[in-house]
Amino acid sequence: MNRRILSFLLAVIMIAAIFAACSKRGEGEDEAENAPDRPSSSTPGAAPEDVETIGENTPDLRDLVEEKYELNEHTEGWLNVPVLWIDDVVVFTPESNNYYLRRNFEGERAFHGVLFADRRSVFGDGSREQIGVNTCIYGHALTDDPEHQNYPIFFGPLHDFRNPEIAQEIPYIFFSTKTDYLAYEVFAVFVVNSDSRDVQYNFEPEDPVQFANMVRDEILPRSIYDYGIEIKDDDKFLTLSTCIYYLDDGTSTNYPNTYYRYVVMGRLVNPDEPFREKAQFTVNENPLIDPDGPIASA
Repeated sequence: MNRRILSFLLAVIMIAAIFAACSKRGEGEDEAENAPDRPSSSTPGAAPEDVETIGENTPDLRDLVEEKYELNEHTEGWLNVPVLWIDDVVVFTPESNNYYLRRNFEGERAFHGVLFADRRSVFGDGSREQIGVNTCIYGHALTDDPEHQNYPIFFGPLHDFRNPEIAQEIPYIFFSTKTDYLAYEVFAVFVVNSDSRDVQYNFEPEDPVQFANMVRDEILPRSIYDYGIEIKDDDKFLTLSTCIYYLDDGTSTNYPNTYYRYVVMGRLVNPDEPFREKAQFTVNENPLIDPDGPIASA
């Protein structure tokens, strides 16, 4: 074989080797580019990495709970409702709902009481896994008139939810325990006759599915807003209950000789879901009002 032919063959072999190497590297690059992004969480609906999450915007108030627990072992959590300046300790006595009805945090007699959880509530270790299906928190509203000097006391400002412009600014309410800090998405604002057997909104249910059905069938039609939020069978709820003195049409509820209560409810959301700055809803022009009327006797 002469030298010219040998040189030609060597050149062909080198070109073939270079081509093969480049092709192999290109296949690897294509696989990397086409590979699916790793999810930031295994939770459905998790926010992309460049989107703010609910967890990043949930206040961690566990230290405040611990501090209050050192002063009063009835301390169970801390409630925060942004915009309304509702930001206070929550106590819990499973024996009775009456103990803190007219007592303050120190256990002294006080007409305005303190925020307290329903005696049937379940907290476990305070984690989102062990907290009950429905955590109902009571607080007095000494008036529902925003111009009254007593309006800021405890749950009075909850009545600001009756103003759509303010309600829009409060997509979430927050609750911390000693071990966890949780966000609840507001989905209902309603008036209810607390004596109604159809709307047992304030207790810990034995059957979560039955409770979810009650929320869908009885509470959502009463809400003054339609948030368009789907209620799931395994949802957990935070329920804030207080007094109401006048309905939106000006009718007196004849408080305190009435069973009527004003309620705001939220559903527990995952911390890695996208955070929303505003609540989205439409106004319910005809919310259901209990047929017994606003002057039922207590």
